[in-house]
Amino acid sequence: MPIFNKEHADLVIAHIGDKSDIQQIFGLMPQKIAVVHFDDSNACLDSFNNSDPRPAEFILLDATRSAEDTDRFLTAFRSKTAFKKIPVSVMAESDDEESCQRFLNLGANFCIAKLDVLADRGSLSQIITDYWMSG
Repeated sequence: MPIFNKEHADLVIAHIGDKSDIQQIFGLMPQKIAVVHFDDSNACLDSFNNSDPRPAEFILLDATRSAEDTDRFLTAFRSKTAFKKIPVSVMAESDDEESCQRFLNLGANFCIAKLDVLADRGSLSQIITDYWMSG
């Protein structure tokens, strides 16, 4: 069960997507995480631009809502030097290599199919742990 108190979390994740997905995606993760939810990428970008300290240390972006919105967010987010080291993961509609490659070219650190995330939460947990613990 994720924790939602940022003060006691090992990692704070910004989730951009449907709020109803939060428990399903993060519910079985062993890490003590706090999730800051944003309904859309513009709200997340505004929060990062206007907050000190930053609202999160890791971003999980649901691209199943709008690939164009994901492209705009990645372009704008990665254009800021201060945000370049913040890991951004993208959940895509499927394992479509072309879409995933486009997201990676725009600055995502990795891309995973949302159906895989929902079916096997352990894989997302391992990816986040690998990125967070390796740096």
